[in-house]
Amino acid sequence: MKLEDALPLSNLSTTNPVFLVDCETTGFWNKINPPDLTELAVWNLKDGAFFYTLVHPSKPQSMGSILISGLEPSILENAPTTEEVLTRFFVFVDVPNSILVAHNGKKFDFKLLSYWKNYFGIQTKNAITEMDSLSLFCYHSSKMPQRDQKLVLKQSEVYQHLFGSSPLYSHCAFFDVWTGSNLNLFS
Repeated sequence: MKLEDALPLSNLSTTNPVFLVDCETTGFWNKINPPDLTELAVWNLKDGAFFYTLVHPSKPQSMGSILISGLEPSILENAPTTEEVLTRFFVFVDVPNSILVAHNGKKFDFKLLSYWKNYFGIQTKNAITEMDSLSLFCYHSSKMPQRDQKLVLKQSEVYQHLFGSSPLYSHCAFFDVWTGSNLNLFS
C-alpha cells in the first residue's frame, strides 16, 4: 500500500474511486501482538457499492473490545476468517487510482490492514492511496467543533456538531462508515 498522510483535496477528482473503510478488532495494537479483525465495512463513494462482513478472529477478543463493539465471540464463530475477508476486501478496493479513507486510519486501520495483508501475502495490482480522515477534518477546521481552542476530531462529535444529533452507533464498522459518508469531507 502507498501511504500518504494527507492528499491535497484538489487532487481528488470524480474519477478517483474513494472507499470509506472501518475496522473493528479484538483489541488495541500491541507491538508484540497486533489485534485481529472482528468486523470490516467499506463503502465505495463513487458507485455506492458496499462491502461488509463480520470476521472470525484467530485471536481472543479483549473484554474492552467486546464491550465497545458489542460483538461477542458467539456472534463471530461462523463468520469468515481474516484471510478470507481480506482477500475479498483487497479485490474490492484494487482498482486504478483508488483512495482508502479511514478515521484515525494512519494510527490504526491502515497499519492493521497492511500488517495482515503482508502476513497473508495478499497482492494487489494497483497502488492504493491511504488518507486519514483526521487530515480532512483539519482541512475543514472552520466547520469542526472546538473544545479548549482545540479541534474536536472524534467522528461522532463532529457528526453531532454538524447535524445536531448523534450518529446511531459508534464502534460498529457499518455505522462508522455510514457516519463518515455523511460528513461530506470531499467538498
